[in-house]
Amino acid sequence: MRRLLTGYAGAFNRRHRRHGYLFQNRYKSILCQEEPYLLELVRYLHLNPLRVGLVKDLRALDRYPWSGHSALMPAGAGLSPADLLTPSKIPTRVRHRSLLCYWAMRELGLPGTALAAKLGLTQPAVSRAVLRGERRAKGGGIPFPKK
Repeated sequence: MRRLLTGYAGAFNRRHRRHGYLFQNRYKSILCQEEPYLLELVRYLHLNPLRVGLVKDLRALDRYPWSGHSALMPAGAGLSPADLLTPSKIPTRVRHRSLLCYWAMRELGLPGTALAAKLGLTQPAVSRAVLRGERRAKGGGIPFPKK
């Protein structure tokens, strides 16, 4: 990787008539052996444009061309956003709504009251959904969409 990045940086600098570092630090890799760690990495990568302010909200993140977020979200499992916003006890919807609540509150920091109002749930129902979503996300039980 060092040779590749050094060669690219040199070519880039020559092409753009510039000098200095192109990459800030040395390349570093970590072996990912555990599924919960892999899921956390996927979550980090796909939500990063939202966290750093490149996109305004989740709807804009779905249209962001350099993220696979829309492929991993419930639409990939045959659910529409309306399905998640409609109260239901259908197991598939409950699972995806639980993950949505977990990610919205724990990962994005949205208040539970606002989430409850948006989803048409009570605050305790959202709290229970967050706990279910957390167990599912950290337990590695998230199926990825089939291609």
